[in-house]
Amino acid sequence: ETARRIDQLKDAAERDVLTGLRNRRGFLAAVTPPRARGKSSVIAILDIDSFKAVNDDHGHDRGDQLLTDFADQLSAQLRRSDVSARWGGEEFIILFPDTSIAQAQDILTRLRQSMRSDAAFLIDDRIVTFSCGAAMVGEGVGLADATRLADALLYDAKAAGRDVIRLAG
Repeated sequence: ETARRIDQLKDAAERDVLTGLRNRRGFLAAVTPPRARGKSSVIAILDIDSFKAVNDDHGHDRGDQLLTDFADQLSAQLRRSDVSARWGGEEFIILFPDTSIAQAQDILTRLRQSMRSDAAFLIDDRIVTFSCGAAMVGEGVGLADATRLADALLYDAKAAGRDVIRLAG
């Protein structure tokens, strides 16, 4: 019983209450095993475009629903080996283990296309989009450095007009 309760508490500490995805702590705990294999992977940081406007114009309940819908799309579109989490606010992070930058781009493009055909992402006759930065992990580039690079690329994507994926291989 004690072991079961410890597992429940650990899961609660590592999950985002709203989306059900891992939180930052849970993500970092989950990515340690895939990275231990030493193969190249891709880290991607995604940010829902114009999220503040959704909250301001439609209320926080609609914003929360959008975050939940986005998390559901991630779960539906990603592979079982991929590790996703709510990184903070409207930012999400994904580790694509044993994946090339081109493969990650294909998966991210598929996610973008699935959102365009899902009514949950239509607000005021506009499709909700995301911007993304993605970088390789491995071959001398650690997780922390790749995450910083992906974050910088995300900011470049936002500056380029949003609904953009920036990649560094």
